[in-house]
Amino acid sequence: MATEALLAFANDEQKTRWLPKLASGELIATFALTEAPGAASAEATKLAFKDELLTGTKAPVPDAGCAQLLITTAKDAAGQLLLCGCELDQSAVNITPVRTLDFTRKHNMVTFNNACAETLSNAVDWSHIEALLDRAAVLFAWEQIGVADKALETACDYAKQRYAFGRAIGSYQAIKHKLAGMYVKNTLARSNAYFGAWALASNSEQLPLAAATARVAAIQASLLATQENIQTHGGMGYTWEFDCQFYYRRAKLLSLAIGSERHWQDRLVSGLEQQHAIDLKRKRS
Repeated sequence: MATEALLAFANDEQKTRWLPKLASGELIATFALTEAPGAASAEATKLAFKDELLTGTKAPVPDAGCAQLLITTAKDAAGQLLLCGCELDQSAVNITPVRTLDFTRKHNMVTFNNACAETLSNAVDWSHIEALLDRAAVLFAWEQIGVADKALETACDYAKQRYAFGRAIGSYQAIKHKLAGMYVKNTLARSNAYFGAWALASNSEQLPLAAATARVAAIQASLLATQENIQTHGGMGYTWEFDCQFYYRRAKLLSLAIGSERHWQDRLVSGLEQQHAIDLKRKRS
């Protein structure tokens, strides 16, 4: 999201300064959106930007502990929403680890105490942030599908190797139904993610609808697959002897990273309404 924000809103000098380093790996950037529990919104944004200084807190911020650049939402003295870039290697920035359900992906609380920063653009509105989230949703969907596919693969392997009453448990109908349900959900999510990838690559007007569709399907597929993977493993699936928990933890984290399933279902309904209005307009013309 940090790179997408720079591409969309940074000026030429900022792009020249940061994007080549991001491409080479010399620079790590992260994006900070949320400040408190609950859905992110313009109204919930309290981080203050005044006289090129940031004051306030963002949490949780992914990978802030290893990043050198943070792109964040903030508000100026007039209450206008801004996107700001802040280099984290300064004493006015305090970075504290935050433990989430998935402790294999690091998150932090970032506190700014008059930290030097610069705006990426003039005032933006929340629709610009939603456009960034649409782009992120497509990319997140593919990671979630990867988690779901790995969970399905792990469940299938275990079902072939684990024997009960002289038969592989995969030969029992109850296990077959679990695995088949996972496969169907994963396949549907992949199809929707391809739709999202097409809309993103072609900059289609259908991107909001495609992103919401991909996001909802990917959340449902990854959560189902990781839960059923644990169930397929039985009691062993809840122990540290197997990796089932790590897939489930990642699926839960990703399901909330850029908004909950309910939030994206609302976006999906809005996208369908907008697409219906566009289709009617075209028919009438």
